[in-house]
Amino acid sequence: LILEVRGLDLLEDLFRVLVDNGIYDAVEPLLRTLPPDSPALMALIEARPDFGVETLNADALRVIREHREHDNTPFSLIIVPGYTPVKARRPMPLEEIDAAVKRLEAALADLKAGLAPYVLVSGGSVHPAGTPHNEALSMRDWLLKHGVEPDRILVDPFARHSTTNLRNAGRLMLSLGLRKGLIVTGFEASPFSQAFYFSHPLISSFENRSRRELGYSVGQLDGLDDHHIAFVPSTEVTRINPRDPLDW
Repeated sequence: LILEVRGLDLLEDLFRVLVDNGIYDAVEPLLRTLPPDSPALMALIEARPDFGVETLNADALRVIREHREHDNTPFSLIIVPGYTPVKARRPMPLEEIDAAVKRLEAALADLKAGLAPYVLVSGGSVHPAGTPHNEALSMRDWLLKHGVEPDRILVDPFARHSTTNLRNAGRLMLSLGLRKGLIVTGFEASPFSQAFYFSHPLISSFENRSRRELGYSVGQLDGLDDHHIAFVPSTEVTRINPRDPLDW
């Protein structure tokens, strides 16, 4: 079916529909059964949506590569994972999600305080299925509206889970020579807190989940307070999963 749709020049549109409607996570286990060099997998990799990442990140990537500002700050990069309530019954713009706004407000304060010169916003189109709101792109828009220059913002619109938030962030950090990240998260109005999840990876089972879903640990995580976690990525995050076309 994938190859037939590709032949009709519709595969890119179909892939975007799968992602936007929350169907991709149901399809991914089927992809794991295919050989890494499967023509269907190769076709999906070529057709995956890019969300304009190359253009959106161009200015920040250029500045990071030309300057070494991150050598003079406590952290190289602020990382903000997206948040949408799992039980959201309708598409929710970022401004309606208190925890998401509070994460950004905290990250903005950290940026202004000079804790890091750049910020990475990470998250896909997650809840509910079919939402038109991409977490990373919405967070980027929020930061721009609040005065952050485009060359200070990196976006990862592909991450779908906590594990891929940090995998993608770590991979980007290593590619740019960024040594240490500051994760800003939490603020959820529920017993679950992603800040606790990351701060205590063994107790919370995040470490086990990473090894189960990715095949490795994403790196060293040290909780600093209720909403900040220091992050040093493992070199293993550079390993591409050939059976996951959204593994960028």
